[in-house]
Amino acid sequence: MRDRKGFSLIELIVVIAILAVVSVVSLRALYSLGSWNVKKCASLIDGGLDQAKVTALSKSDAVFRIYKSGTEYWMALDVNGTEEENQRIAKAPAVITYVTNEGTVSSVEAGDPGSLKLQFDRSSGAFRPIGSTDGGRDIYCSSIIITSGDNTKTVVLYYATGKHQIQ
Repeated sequence: MRDRKGFSLIELIVVIAILAVVSVVSLRALYSLGSWNVKKCASLIDGGLDQAKVTALSKSDAVFRIYKSGTEYWMALDVNGTEEENQRIAKAPAVITYVTNEGTVSSVEAGDPGSLKLQFDRSSGAFRPIGSTDGGRDIYCSSIIITSGDNTKTVVLYYATGKHQIQ
């Protein structure tokens, strides 16, 4: 009998098929992980807004902030000028942007001018304006968009009522 070295064609096909299945499962898991991170970030923002509203209705001044530090996005709840909670909500490659009632789209960036600050009116529970136009019209944040790759989630803000929901 001859000493056979190497693999048969059938063994090679089986190994390639197993590698193909493993790679498809791995890629699908990575894609799901990106989608999960976007969903988690949107959920954290939604929960933070809930907490900010309850705090604003029970205490004198609460500011909900979303800001970027390096490649990470953070949210914080500042109560009466003191930072009470600070939590990382996303990191690169995620991007957080927001849209105003005027249709302006802005990215949340590093530094104070780049952060998004939201407040609730204590008497009505509605969102307070984030700025005003030269003509004196109030500017409100109407949605917060979290994007990572092909995955996108939007937290829609109803500024007249203070309600918000994830879409």
